[in-house]
Amino acid sequence: MKLILEIKCRKFPVASQMLGVSIIKHALSVESGEYMENIYKYPDGRSNKNTKNFSFAFRAFDYRIDGNEYDINDKVVMVITSPDQEFILRTYNGIVSNRNFR
Repeated sequence: MKLILEIKCRKFPVASQMLGVSIIKHALSVESGEYMENIYKYPDGRSNKNTKNFSFAFRAFDYRIDGNEYDINDKVVMVITSPDQEFILRTYNGIVSNRNFR
């Protein structure tokens, strides 16, 4: 399954991978903290470093690179993919319930 997010912003970091993980983790914690903990933590509380069952990518439209940031004149699109329907549904619900990320 695929989830496409349109992000309106003026500046966007060139090194955006941790931002993508933060958006997904925040959306999952808003929707179900327990589900997020199951993905990112072992039952004994240690961090789960195993490969996750999703991927994501960003695409910027009409931009100019200024140092470590993109100056965005249009939008940034984030595409999240996963074969896990529950993951996509929970991520979607978390994003819809909190549309303003900072």
